[in-house]
Amino acid sequence: MKAGNGIIHDEVVNVDPETNNLITHGFQFWVNLPAKNKAEKPQYLPVQASEIPVKKLADNAGWLKVVAGEYEGLTSKIPEYLKQFIFHIHLEAGKSFTLETDKDQEYAALIALGKVAINDDESAANELVGFDNGQGKIDIQNKSNETADIILFGGEPYTEPIVAAGPFVMNTEHEISQAYNDFYNGKYGEIKYEKSNDHK
Repeated sequence: MKAGNGIIHDEVVNVDPETNNLITHGFQFWVNLPAKNKAEKPQYLPVQASEIPVKKLADNAGWLKVVAGEYEGLTSKIPEYLKQFIFHIHLEAGKSFTLETDKDQEYAALIALGKVAINDDESAANELVGFDNGQGKIDIQNKSNETADIILFGGEPYTEPIVAAGPFVMNTEHEISQAYNDFYNGKYGEIKYEKSNDHK
């Protein structure tokens, strides 16, 4: 979803009605648009799992999904406004993956499931790891007996001024004020919820 000059949105998490346990685990990544794109119309692009490019890793190590950006000739259909990437890496037990880094980009990793060693430092599920972009490479090793999932993401640094307030991220205080005015004046639209007899 591109927020552009304003959109109202809602996310629904699937819950098993019998156990009340989550069926879907989700991650939200918010990318600050360049100033020249902030006034554009909002857009929404549904992407199905089958449309996400997947690369099998060497030595049956697992796979890498290109959620955003590009990797070894595979390109996500999600539009780019800055050079950026989101990779979902699935590593089998005892396997490893190495990414050569670019000194002009920033990198981070979220351990979604399992335990791994990243550049020889142990990390476990729900930990976020940041990198010095001068390191030259990111080496991920799954030394455990179980599979691991890692979200590796980053991109070029954002160099424009950032002003954030509530749900709005703009480049100036004046733009923040205008965003609030537009919201309260109904310019972002509304969500019309359908009533269902399934819910009591």
